[in-house]
Amino acid sequence: MTKQKQKKLLTMYTADWCQACKSIKPRIETLAKKYDCELIIIDVDKEIDKNINVKSLPAFQVGFSGFSYWAFNYNNLEAILRDGEFY
Repeated sequence: MTKQKQKKLLTMYTADWCQACKSIKPRIETLAKKYDCELIIIDVDKEIDKNINVKSLPAFQVGFSGFSYWAFNYNNLEAILRDGEFY
């Protein structure tokens, strides 16, 4: 029996009014494809769970292997996706 590779889940928190979110979205979509992630985009003004305390946008959450990591900039996000851990 071969071990299946677990797909990473990448969540991007955004809002319609967030210009930085709009400008980085194509790069995030490219990263998701590059690192074989399922990408979920959540508009914090419409869909946010009030228990999730997002303080700045865009914000990113990566989940895999039972762990969840937060990243608040593009470089941290790419390092998490590439290396599988937070630095």
